[in-house]
Amino acid sequence: MKKLYKVIIGTYIGPFLLAFATVLFLMVMQNFFLYLDDIMGKGLPWYIIAQFLLYSSATIVPIVIPLAVLLGSIMTFGTLAENFELTAMKSSGLSLMKIMRPMIFLILLTGFGEFIFLNNVWPVSNLKLRSLIWDITRKKPTLNLKNDAFYNGLNGVSIRVKKNDPENNRLEGVLIYFHSEEEPGNNRVIRADWGTMEQAPNGRNMILTLYDGYEYQDSQYKKLPKKADNKYELLRSEFEKVILSIDLSNFDFNKTDDELFSQYYEMLDIKQLVFMEDSLEERYSTRIDDYKLYINKFFHYRNPNKLNLEITDSLLAAEQGVKNPKIKQSLYSKEAIPDSSFYTFLETENQLRTIEAAKNLTRNSRNYIKRSEEEFLTRQRYINRYKIEWHRKLMLSFACIVLFFVGAPMGAIIRKGGFGFPVVFSIIFFLIFHISNTSGEKMAKTGVASPLIGMWLGIMVLIPFAIFLTYKAINDSSVLEKDFYKKIFIPFKKIFKKKKVEDESTSTLS
Repeated sequence: MKKLYKVIIGTYIGPFLLAFATVLFLMVMQNFFLYLDDIMGKGLPWYIIAQFLLYSSATIVPIVIPLAVLLGSIMTFGTLAENFELTAMKSSGLSLMKIMRPMIFLILLTGFGEFIFLNNVWPVSNLKLRSLIWDITRKKPTLNLKNDAFYNGLNGVSIRVKKNDPENNRLEGVLIYFHSEEEPGNNRVIRADWGTMEQAPNGRNMILTLYDGYEYQDSQYKKLPKKADNKYELLRSEFEKVILSIDLSNFDFNKTDDELFSQYYEMLDIKQLVFMEDSLEERYSTRIDDYKLYINKFFHYRNPNKLNLEITDSLLAAEQGVKNPKIKQSLYSKEAIPDSSFYTFLETENQLRTIEAAKNLTRNSRNYIKRSEEEFLTRQRYINRYKIEWHRKLMLSFACIVLFFVGAPMGAIIRKGGFGFPVVFSIIFFLIFHISNTSGEKMAKTGVASPLIGMWLGIMVLIPFAIFLTYKAINDSSVLEKDFYKKIFIPFKKIFKKKKVEDESTSTLS
């Protein structure tokens, strides 16, 4: 029996690793091409690209493992059924569940490993990848001068050349504008017939050597004394050769501190998610209490039940000797006593002012209620993000088990191994899981559904398939074989053949 189980596990390991490596490579390349525009043309060193691919792979692994489990289980049991090994096992007295027992134990370990990865490695890789992408997008591209076009990627300098010849390191028709915070505007301009450009040995400066040109400089921002006519001098100088050193520090790759993204929900483990969720819930409750205090302070609601109680108490007092006919009349007629208002004692002008003040108060209160409603909705959605990540770690781990009970019976039913039918069916079921899971996650993020229902929607969709396929595989169903569908279409073929014979007979008689 142990030997048999080793054979089954050995048959499963190969397809699982092959499917894992293939899908991981495809998804990493897809992620790489997604950020290709931000990576290319910036002169990034090779180890930065390697870090991007490594962190990107680590973030994709939790999605790849369930698909690899599905494809590996279909290929394993499909191969065993195709080679009649599964039939031999059943004929020896082993049920399908006993044959699947070592695989179930292995899948449980896989799901547990998936949870450990999601709880410990995945948050760190997300944090490193997010900070790395932030650094890459902030880094400016390498210096690339185009003909008859201004380049503004340098600190305080704009350069235009008529012709750039990189092979001979020659720039023709150079025009440079200098501008900075201390000297705003274009107060210094250099024109040169030609020049050369090279990088300094320290790599942080660019040495620009210009020949045969002029330099124009406005003295307005040089704090020179004005002329009598309140005008500034324009200094013009001619040169045969001038050497400029331009700072390239803004082209450096600066590493961002990881603490910038450390509180993001995708960068937290289970304990941190629970802590952040409790903190946000407490702030949310405090904000609701403040909202209630404001409402109770600026709004007054009449409670008819409370008014009737006050009337009843007054009536009891009247029966004890304190006469109050108005209360009795109001009680018997079931009408509220009209409140006397100071408004009736005001003059017309003051009444208008009172009405205007009431309008402003109502308008402000309405705006406050509307803003508070939007704020509460935003806060709840933000809290849901942490709940979504909490459920994601458990859901993806449990998805390995559910997809196994979809794939293993499917392979036993279709009785085909290799990359034919198994790949087709695995893609179909994974798309069902992925689409339903993505839809549920979007519903949870928008507040249409709770995080519990939204994140487990894909599992709830797959569980009926797993139960149905497992039941059919245990009972040796042929629901996915060609002969099964041929039997279904046999009556229809007979009907069409009868019609064809009748038409031919009527045509011959005519």
